[in-house]
Amino acid sequence: MITYQVEKLRDIQQEMEPLLEAHYHEVHAFIEEGILLDPDWDKYYALEDLGMVHTVTARSEGLLVGYYVSGLSYNLHYKANLYANNDVLYLDPALRNTGAALDMFAYVEKCYIELGVDVMTVHMKNTAPFKSLCGAMGMKEIETMYGKYIGGV
Repeated sequence: MITYQVEKLRDIQQEMEPLLEAHYHEVHAFIEEGILLDPDWDKYYALEDLGMVHTVTARSEGLLVGYYVSGLSYNLHYKANLYANNDVLYLDPALRNTGAALDMFAYVEKCYIELGVDVMTVHMKNTAPFKSLCGAMGMKEIETMYGKYIGGV
């Protein structure tokens, strides 16, 4: 059975690092040569202490199998509205298409409602789309983002 709960990043960092590494190699291939995985844990912790980082974990028999991390802030364009902007999310590939992702998203949404969030956003790499999951949660596609690595120029 998969369980979902709110946890602190500082409490799960060591457990999370192998999943982050697998996640990085799965979705970050287009700029992998120039961009190394190097989370700023101190910044995450500082923002978490301010209530600006929210983490939901997925566990199977106590083992970390997924995470959903978002930044919480009032939007610069709409200052009266609290946004939960997804930073990173991952679910073990063996659990995808089993309903676990939908359950995790539903749990996250419930948490955000309780926190008074007005808008939750999710971004995804084009190489690992999960548009049907977002659609099943009633989300709408609202933006397209482009990127280009210019660091090695």
